[in-house]
Amino acid sequence: MIGSRALALLSAVGTLAFLAAALTLHGLQPELDPVSVTVSEHVLGSGGWPFTVGCAAWGLGSLALAALLAGTGRSRTSTAPQAGAGRRRAGARLPAGGGQSRAGIALLVAWAVGILLVAIFPTDPIDRASHVKTPLTREIREAVERTWGVTGDGERLHGGEESAAYRLDGHVIRIGPAGRAAAELEWCHAIARHAAAGLPEAVAPLPTSEGTTVIVVAGRPISCRPYVEGEWPDADVPAQRDAGARLLARLHRALADVRPGPRPVPAFQESGLYGDPPRDAAELRDPDLDRWLAGFRARHPTRHPLHGDYYTGNTLARDGRLVAVLDWDEAFVGAPELELGAAALEWGDDVAGPSREFVAAYHEAGGTARPLDEEAPAQLVRHKLRREYAYFHKAVQAGVRHDEEDLEYHRIRVELFHRLSP
Repeated sequence: MIGSRALALLSAVGTLAFLAAALTLHGLQPELDPVSVTVSEHVLGSGGWPFTVGCAAWGLGSLALAALLAGTGRSRTSTAPQAGAGRRRAGARLPAGGGQSRAGIALLVAWAVGILLVAIFPTDPIDRASHVKTPLTREIREAVERTWGVTGDGERLHGGEESAAYRLDGHVIRIGPAGRAAAELEWCHAIARHAAAGLPEAVAPLPTSEGTTVIVVAGRPISCRPYVEGEWPDADVPAQRDAGARLLARLHRALADVRPGPRPVPAFQESGLYGDPPRDAAELRDPDLDRWLAGFRARHPTRHPLHGDYYTGNTLARDGRLVAVLDWDEAFVGAPELELGAAALEWGDDVAGPSREFVAAYHEAGGTARPLDEEAPAQLVRHKLRREYAYFHKAVQAGVRHDEEDLEYHRIRVELFHRLSP
């Protein structure tokens, strides 16, 4: 049986180990403000392992303390002075406090078990869900103020699959994923600036005093753009769906003559686009689709920059009118027909497939994409769905745990990929 001295030592060591783990955690992630950032943000980072180890040690130490207190209580009862015991009447009450002591020990055990469960079971990945919760740290605030002169309280804006956006004093601060190259985003932002020159709805990041649009803080690319008041349009409303198609047509016309240099890093959407089977979606292997995509590239030589992720979540509407196209981080050079097909799905129906009305409104507005035959929209959509499949599993490999709604959406999209096969 473990003695009182050993239990006391284990209790002290467990508490000190947790304190040391907490200090180590903050040392490994100095970019996260311990005052304004939740514990989960620390735990889910690359250096979150000290928290798990610390919780395990603290839980065991708390159990040792509970055992020590319980043993001490029993020892005091067994060695209590017996003087006057013969004068105590049968059934006399024990000294007050015994029940309270047992309740306190029980609560301490419950606390210890809870801490151990925190160590055993993984923390919900709130910053790796479909909408990330990357914090606006003090270091980022200071860098933003120095660079763009923007200050104020940060209001977290909804959305963001890889990046997080905060509203500050009439601006939006966008925090990109750790490790993403600034040169890639600078290239995409240059496309946005070209679009903004001929398209008032195109919202481009603001330049720094050095003419760049990205600064890097603690490994994360940071950019700043004007805030635009509005809400996501509803693609189920025919007028807003048509407006989305007409805006895409004008966007393509604004970029038709832009000839940027090579993209520093290939866009995620480009994998498999030119007939090479994408390795990250082997489960949706389709040689016929690969051959069709290779032929499509030859049959549609027109190339110019594309937004790369044109869906309702990257546009804003106000008073029934589309007023903004945002988030150009996936821009790349490609055939406009590719983006038209993908957008027709995003502004269409998850079950029925791409919207023919969207395509018709786009062509009526004079978009640069050529009319497509019956097969082309389905095959272009299938390429997009295959890239979505790859992205879904990429997220799983990174530790994302999708909820039931996400899983059902993924299932529907995979079924649509197979159903649209010619």
